[in-house]
Amino acid sequence: MKTAEEFYAFCKSKGACKEGLAAIAGMSFDEFWTTTKRGDWMLWLQGKLWHFTEELDADYQAKRAQLAADYRAERAQLAADYRAKIADLIRSIAPNPFQGQNQHGK
Repeated sequence: MKTAEEFYAFCKSKGACKEGLAAIAGMSFDEFWTTTKRGDWMLWLQGKLWHFTEELDADYQAKRAQLAADYRAERAQLAADYRAKIADLIRSIAPNPFQGQNQHGK
């Protein structure tokens, strides 16, 4: 699959989705492989072209698990940051309704 046309025809013959075909239009396999940000598409192609050895698959699975753990930690931190920013926003627009009152609201 040296040319863009050959790569496109191959992907189309293997049932690539419309989004994928649009994304690779005019791109050779080598161009796609070195520039894509879509790991899911790389795995789709890998499944159509060759199979990971047991060693490569084990390495991939271990590294993927670490990426997933890192993603979950980053996502949890982003959620905590978002909640803190919401609290700051509320404080910036609404004063403490109990400021100047005693514990019983008097």
